[in-house]
This record gives sequence, structure tokens and C-alpha cells, in this order.
Amino acid sequence: MNNYIKDNTGKSKSLFLKKNRKIVKKDINFLKKEGLKSKKPLRICIHSSKKSKLHSMINFLYKQESVKPFIHLKTDEIYQLIEGQLKILIYNKRLKIVDKIFLNNNNEIYLLKKNTIHSTEAVSKYCIFSEYRLGPFSKLDNKEYLVNSKNNK
Repeated sequence: MNNYIKDNTGKSKSLFLKKNRKIVKKDINFLKKEGLKSKKPLRICIHSSKKSKLHSMINFLYKQESVKPFIHLKTDEIYQLIEGQLKILIYNKRLKIVDKIFLNNNNEIYLLKKNTIHSTEAVSKYCIFSEYRLGPFSKLDNKEYLVNSKNNK
């Protein structure tokens, strides 16, 4: 934990790298260990702050923890699977699922266009994936939706 600075201001716990901007196997193993222990979403941020122009994160997602549907109004984002299996659900404006994208093999990559309502969930016990999008972070660019559970299958 000495290599990271905790940030609990977001919806999920974030860890910023203190010095080096290089993620190594030790960081992935730490993320997995901490994520499996807490069973909560966790990310290591490679970018230096929320004001950075490019946000690069390594995310841990536990199977029972799906992310509520949300949208980025101004930025595309890229997902790259590192370990496990990830499902990205795409919704229409009525919050009905219209597509399911599965990343099953390590290093598969998916580009999600801005203004796409989506959510993510681990298909395997957990998954680890990288996520990239333009910064700086703005709450005005992100909108979360509440979904009726019967639509969220």
C-alpha cells in the first residue's frame, strides 16, 4: 500500500500511483488481492490527478458488484480486458438492454462511444480491465441511471 495514495471521493475506491507511472504484475496482484478481500470495485489510477487530460485506470470488479447504468456525455472510453471475463451492457433511452458485449480473452479491446448508456459487470468471479478516457473528470460529463431490475438481465 506504500506505493499508492488513497482517494475515497469517487463512487468506488481509487488508488493513485505515488511515483512511477508504470503498472507491473505486482500492482495487478495487489489490486486482485485487495478486491477479492473487499468484494468491492477498486481501481489503480495511472494518471496523476482528476485534472489530467487522459485518464488511465486498472479496474477490479467483483462478480456480485455490477455498475449501475451511466453515460459519458462528452468522452468515448476504451476497455481492455486483462484477466477474467467482462460484460458491457448497452441500453436504449428507456433503459432496456439493446446489446451485450463480452470481453472473454485477455487483451480484447472495446471502444465505447460517448452518449452510450452502459453498465459493466464481471462474468467470471472477478475481472480486471484497463479503462481509458479523456479528462479532466467532470461530474457534468457523467450521468447515472436507476434501472428497474427486470430490465437489467
